[in-house]
Amino acid sequence: MSAIAAAAESRSAFDRPVNLSYSDFELFGLPQQFAQDRAAIDARWKELQREAHPDKFAAQGAAAQRVALQWSVRINEAYQ
Repeated sequence: MSAIAAAAESRSAFDRPVNLSYSDFELFGLPQQFAQDRAAIDARWKELQREAHPDKFAAQGAAAQRVALQWSVRINEAYQ
């Protein structure tokens, strides 16, 4: 797993602004190859969304929710 993927897995990654230089593969911690395991992608999407969902940051204020929303949108874009 790359350092970027490891950072994406940790909650602290969601405390920072979205790094748009992460590739979809890096964000999901996947090898850069055409053939992918759809079940693994689906499971990883759920894990990332569970960590980044804006409601999870409601007690931390509007700024934290905005960052979480940015992460959530980026995760959804990568999933597509």
